[in-house]
Amino acid sequence: GVRERARGVLRQMLTPGMYRNLTLAKREPINIEGGKDHYTPLLIWNTTTRTELKNYLHCKIQLVNTKGKWDDWVEDRFRFKHSKLCNMLTVADIYIKVFNEMPLEYRLPGYVKADVFIKELIERLNVFCKTCIPGWKTAGSMIIEANGGSAPEDSQAEADPLVGLSGDPNQHQLSTMVSICKALLRLLRIYPKISRVYQKQMINISLLLAQEHKDLQEVVGELMLELTSSMVFASLVHPHAHLFHAVVAARGGARD
Repeated sequence: GVRERARGVLRQMLTPGMYRNLTLAKREPINIEGGKDHYTPLLIWNTTTRTELKNYLHCKIQLVNTKGKWDDWVEDRFRFKHSKLCNMLTVADIYIKVFNEMPLEYRLPGYVKADVFIKELIERLNVFCKTCIPGWKTAGSMIIEANGGSAPEDSQAEADPLVGLSGDPNQHQLSTMVSICKALLRLLRIYPKISRVYQKQMINISLLLAQEHKDLQEVVGELMLELTSSMVFASLVHPHAHLFHAVVAARGGARD
């Protein structure tokens, strides 16, 4: 409806973080027009975002005064983007680069659902595997079924725009996957109980990533070591233990 489209437009103009803050019952008092800058995994708001929003609104106000209406507010035609934010990787409205830069003691606010964040990160990896690993369905089925899981199904979901369909990932895509793996590694350490639910799925995907892309082996090795630290190694990884050991060897580690 109109209200939902209007909310979508407002969300783009204010950024997801600022929009979220305004909709919280107990929100942080943030001055949209001035005040201090914010640089957190949930909110980036500074002189640049303020200036771009002001300039955009000033231009549109002049247009409305001239035409008597604002035609391009409809969400599917709305094209306003903050120049410094539009290319930043976000998952569940969280800036991954900033999240990975946070001190180890950093914790997400209570209103952020960690399980949703983890699931969306895993789905990004899953989409990457499906689109950039040749024979993902066959290879994925072998590893997942060997570990007691279900074979991957063909997804009808829209592909991640950061992942190409050529089967040959570029450096930007690989860098994106490294960032996502680092975020998952951090979440495993912060929320071990929640993450345990997704351990098998993450191991399955990690094995494929490590096998197919050497650029990912180091961070995937760290992720796999963390994943298996509280699990029975043989029962989960034994069918493809050679892959696991290759990953560990690549990062200079060892495991008996």
